[in-house]
Amino acid sequence: MKTALIFFERPGPTWEIWYYELGLPEGLKKFSKGSPIQDEHFNEARQLWKAWDAYLRGEGPREACLSERSWVVSIEEVKGRGYDLTARNPIRQEAETLPSPSGNCGRAFGERAGDPEHRGRT
Repeated sequence: MKTALIFFERPGPTWEIWYYELGLPEGLKKFSKGSPIQDEHFNEARQLWKAWDAYLRGEGPREACLSERSWVVSIEEVKGRGYDLTARNPIRQEAETLPSPSGNCGRAFGERAGDPEHRGRT
């Protein structure tokens, strides 16, 4: 599961949303109770957030808040996606294509393609 931070503008309407995808530290496969997110994991996010804040105040360029892990999405794009706020990093291609949720459910319930005898059985 990816960890993403989503930032909206306030007060007033949101015209752009800044996303930050928190990466895993080297050698760590996931955050857990035994290896929790640490304050230092947010160092890059803090720096980029300051650049985003400066951009919103008209004191810095928009590009300064962009990185391999951060991006900005316009409200028009969000509306076009039916207000889906899912973090889709446009800068980095996904390394793996995941199966659809319905496909996972079918496998979880023991359904086999083309075998009606097993449909619905667990």
